[in-house]
Amino acid sequence: MKRAFSLLELIFVITTLALLISFFTYKYEYVLSFVNSKEHKFQIAQIRSAIKEKSAIKSLNDFEKLNNLDDSALNKENSRLFTKIFDEGILSSKDSWMKVDDNIYTLKIKGEKIKFQYINTEFKCFNNSKICKELE
Repeated sequence: MKRAFSLLELIFVITTLALLISFFTYKYEYVLSFVNSKEHKFQIAQIRSAIKEKSAIKSLNDFEKLNNLDDSALNKENSRLFTKIFDEGILSSKDSWMKVDDNIYTLKIKGEKIKFQYINTEFKCFNNSKICKELE
């Protein structure tokens, strides 16, 4: 009686499947990183737009400046950031946004922490990195 598959055929099939899986995993990670960078770019644009809107409203009403963007604790996960400009805010985490000082925030993208600072109604990136220039 003959066996269904030889050992050589099984090794060939397993190797082919492993190569296909590794190829698609690489492409999938690339697509996810592209989507995440677009999401972060959108969040930054949203923050800047909300700052301009709130600053304009405050200056028209009572001439007060927007001194800070939230009252969240520093370096604390799962706290709501940017609550003075957004209704819901953005949850802080080690893999995304984190408040590190009164008006300084970090955003982790591709393993690199990008620093943003809120100064005089502007939300500026002050890293000299390629990622920072892509987000502008």
